[in-house]
Amino acid sequence: MRKTIDLDDIDRKLVGELILNGRAPYSALAPKVGLSQAAVRARVRRLLDDHVVTVSARVDPRSVGLGVFAFMFASVVGSAREVAERVTQIVEAVFVVCLTGKNGLLVEVRCHDNVHLIEVMDRFRTIEGIVDFNSLTALEYRKAGTSGVAAELFGQPVEPRVPLPASADHPLDEIDLSLIRELMADGRITYADLSPRVGLSQAGVRARGQRLLDENIVVIQATSTARALGLAAFSAVRLSVQGPVSAIA
Repeated sequence: MRKTIDLDDIDRKLVGELILNGRAPYSALAPKVGLSQAAVRARVRRLLDDHVVTVSARVDPRSVGLGVFAFMFASVVGSAREVAERVTQIVEAVFVVCLTGKNGLLVEVRCHDNVHLIEVMDRFRTIEGIVDFNSLTALEYRKAGTSGVAAELFGQPVEPRVPLPASADHPLDEIDLSLIRELMADGRITYADLSPRVGLSQAGVRARGQRLLDENIVVIQATSTARALGLAAFSAVRLSVQGPVSAIA
């Protein structure tokens, strides 16, 4: 990414529209920002290439069998960065952060169930450099990601959609999961390019993808990097509360 990123009002409008719908066609974006489709295509391409935004699929983790979230707070010896690199080899570790304070690392893990979580914790204990850790299981997310921050900084009232879990009566099959994996890698990939990757005709891929989007099982959304938003640092705050937790959240 360039060290400085200059965004004008049109760029900001495009970012806001992509937060709402990462797969919005250029024909729909053009009249909203007052440019031709070709100009909008070039603008969006630049935003993606400069990593101002990343467009990818979001799903409720329960839809793909990940129903248990936990946070590990680890004390380390030696280089926290090197220990963090070792932790990233655990596939269930989806977020690894070097911390200030008495804990060297914060690690978020996502597991199928509590048995899976215990197995991951056992692997965590064997990592060289980790001398102690404690864990907290997350019961519910109320807000996640930087989309809200992006909307505030870009001056647009954007309320990103939240994906819903797949119905137990219609669980995701292997083709759905393959389609979701591709959309996570590139939320704006065309159905023509998706077709050979998931083994369906272009019409079949379009029908599958549209169903997942219409049922809100998959949400395609732009996420701005912290650096692109002008954020040099961020922190996590742990609170002890009295009273109803839901109301405080």
